[in-house]
Amino acid sequence: MRIIPAYDLFFIVLYALLIPLVGVAAFAISGRLEAIPLALLLLGAYLVLALRRPRRRRLAARAPFPEEWRGFLLARLPFFRGLDDAERSRFERDVRLFLAETRIAGTAGAPVSWQTKLLVAAGAAVMLHGRPEWEPPIADGGPARATSPARRPRAGRC
Repeated sequence: MRIIPAYDLFFIVLYALLIPLVGVAAFAISGRLEAIPLALLLLGAYLVLALRRPRRRRLAARAPFPEEWRGFLLARLPFFRGLDDAERSRFERDVRLFLAETRIAGTAGAPVSWQTKLLVAAGAAVMLHGRPEWEPPIADGGPARATSPARRPRAGRC
């Protein structure tokens, strides 16, 4: 995973350039000087919102990897044990990025231990290891609802 994926960077720059152009066009059409400060205000608001994710990712990537996590992964993840130092560092960064961006929730609001969250993040990092341009295929639709046994369709019924 990258700190700022190329497609995110493209759209951040594109919109950051378009907003002032729209302000200049609005000034040229209307002749009202208020259009330029308004465009600059919109640009500032856009940049604050658009750069939240890259900032969160950069902070997560720079954070140290806890020794307790490293020991846990070494004990339970053969893939992690087989990595050299550079690959292990990249793997740890991917785990931190995943955990910084992904909410891992238990069924029906049950608490999730840090070990479970770490193993989920490690699974995503294994899938993405060596593919810096890939991002985890996570839909931001919230937790999935489980169907109770009483409401499940029986065989032969829809």
